[in-house]
Parts: sequence; structure tokens; C-alpha cells
Amino acid sequence: MNVLAINSSESTLSAALNLDGETRSRQKISDRNHNLFVLVMIDDLLSDAGISMQQLDGIAFGEGPGSFTGLRISAGVAQGIAFGADIPALPVSCLAAIAQKQCQKKVVAAIDAKRSQVYWACYVRNSSAVMNLQDKEQLTRVSGLKLQGSGWYGAGSGWDSNADRFYRQNENLIADWAAQQKPHAEEIALIGRNLLQSDQGRPAYLAIPNYMSPYSSH
Repeated sequence: MNVLAINSSESTLSAALNLDGETRSRQKISDRNHNLFVLVMIDDLLSDAGISMQQLDGIAFGEGPGSFTGLRISAGVAQGIAFGADIPALPVSCLAAIAQKQCQKKVVAAIDAKRSQVYWACYVRNSSAVMNLQDKEQLTRVSGLKLQGSGWYGAGSGWDSNADRFYRQNENLIADWAAQQKPHAEEIALIGRNLLQSDQGRPAYLAIPNYMSPYSSH
């Protein structure tokens, strides 16, 4: 099973190729012009692996939350590849990708939404080593990140900005947190592969971003 993945939700643009469970990837740090580099990265990955678009089984992409423009690029490229190669699109939460990257059982991922707000969600690793969403993804004020149960590990840009406050709000519930954790196509490819195996792929026209506007949160 061959799954291509892309993520342009933040300043680090990444692409990854999961070939029968083995992953190779490329990345480029750039605050803009992801659209100029993403197709080159994809071509480079496919060429190195010696496969064509028609040999892909699915295309995964970071659906959000994240940069409005970046999410549109990922979704647009994924939609084009899904249409052209006649393969399923596999939208993957950027919060889930952050959680998947951590070597922990329980992770609360948080992305800074600015304006004293955060996107956040809780995940627990299952028997297949894939992170499962608990409850739902949320967009709240920083004060709204409140946990139940102990042993949580934090990750994501929301923690980089607000770790001290999260600790105060969740006394004795947080074990630790990791700095500078961002969503990457490697984890998106892994989660996408799991979605494909579970027959959760979408038709190409449903390769759309998951916008969560910080301007509408209360």
C-alpha cells in the first residue's frame, strides 16, 4: 500500500511517501511560496522511489487547523492528485499529526490560534500505535484548555506559548510537554495509511480544508 502525504499548514512544508509501511520524506522551511515547492518535492519523492502517481493507493494531507493559505494549497494539490490518479483523498488533522509524533500514550496537542486562543484536542494511542481522538477538536480561549484524568503530555505551538498557564489550569494532570512540535507529512502519511486500511478514504471532491476560524471563537 503506497500513500503520499503533504502538509503546508505551517512554515515547514513537508511531503512524505509511505511505501508498504516504510516512510521517506522531504521538507522545506519557508514562510511563503509553498505552492512553488510542493510539486517539486512530490516529483522528487516519487522519482527516488521509482513509482508513478498511478501506483499510489491514496493521498493524505494536513486538513487543519493551520494557515488559511497553507491549508488551501495542501487540499488543492491533494484534490488534483486524487482526481488525476483516481485514488481516495485522506484528510488528516494537524493536531492528530502532532500527537502521533510523540512517544507517549496520552497527548494533548495544541496549536496557537493567536488572539489568546488555541486549537486543541486529546489523543490516546491505540493497540495499533495510532492516536485516537478523544471527544472532539476544539477552538477555545487559552483558559478553556482543561483536562480530565492524569498523565497527559503536551505538544504543539500552543504549548510553546502557554505551557505555564496550562499547568496552572490542570494541576497535577500534566506529566510533561515537548517544545517546538509541528505537524509533519511523515505522521500524516502514517495516519492516512491507517484511514485507507479502515476504508475511510474520501472522493477527490471532498479533499477540503477543515477551517476553524479564531475570529468566531468565544
